[in-house]
Formats: sequence, structure tokens, C-alpha cells
Amino acid sequence: MIFKYDELKEYIGEDFVTFHDEMKFTIEQTIPAILNEYENAADFSLLEECSIYVFISLILIEQNLNTDTLREKIIKLLNEENMKVYKEQLGDEYSKFVEDVIVVKKNLSL
Repeated sequence: MIFKYDELKEYIGEDFVTFHDEMKFTIEQTIPAILNEYENAADFSLLEECSIYVFISLILIEQNLNTDTLREKIIKLLNEENMKVYKEQLGDEYSKFVEDVIVVKKNLSL
């Protein structure tokens, strides 16, 4: 990952405000717009994709917005095999990731 976990979380929050709040994109438009900001980087990884989906989920949960559009993708990204890879890649930051994942899973009833 190019950014530290907390940095990426902050940037996704800023991107959400830009696209959803300021530009008035719908949730369905906001998600791909945010992803597009990062996925074209040469070293974009599955961990970054998953983190972005987790961060967007947390924002939607916090704002009491519908998370249904993320549910299927989150299930795929948080499979057991991927979690092993994320743990390796995140190192010391893995505990922060797990805390966020627990909130997302609980609120999405996964």
C-alpha cells in the first residue's frame, strides 16, 4: 500500500465528502468515483481495494446510509484467504484493520 492505513482512511473520507456531499453523487456513483482515484495506480492492490470498501462502509454506517450496494463485494474481499494476505501486508496496522472489519461485519450482518 502506498499510504499508511490511517492515511488512506482519511483520504477516503475526504473523497467521500467531495463526491457525495459536495458534488452530490449518489452512493452508487460515489463508490466507483473513489475507486477510480486509486485503482489506476501501478501498485494498486487487493488490500487497498478492500480497505477502500471497508472505509466507505464505515462512512455509510456512521451516516446511517444504505450499505446494501457494498455487501456482496465486502463478502468477497474479506474471505479467509484474503485476510491472511492482508495480515502479512499490514503488519502492525492489521489490528486497526480488524477493528474496522468487525464493525463492518456486525453492521452488514456478515
